[in-house]
Amino acid sequence: MIGFAVASIAFDILTRIVGYRNCLDKPLSAVVGLTSFSTICAGLAGSIIGSFFMSPKPLITVFAGLHAVGGFIGGIIGLILIGALKTRIVTSKGFQSSAGA
Repeated sequence: MIGFAVASIAFDILTRIVGYRNCLDKPLSAVVGLTSFSTICAGLAGSIIGSFFMSPKPLITVFAGLHAVGGFIGGIIGLILIGALKTRIVTSKGFQSSAGA
């Protein structure tokens, strides 16, 4: 749990530095930036968790690598979901139909 809490904080800091609007409004930089951030932060979580449960360094590296792959996949899925929500125009204030009805 500590590893993912640290990774979540790191992801929030990275996206805050870049700017939330820059992460979501520019398609190419959003894909590259958010996927990279997700991969790096998941790898960080894997290395922290691995250091608690695994003693040989190669196992920690493999564990962190597997988490990084999961972070990459999760980043792609997250971007797809964000794109779908933007297409449907779902905002924090509620659902607004794109047909104007």
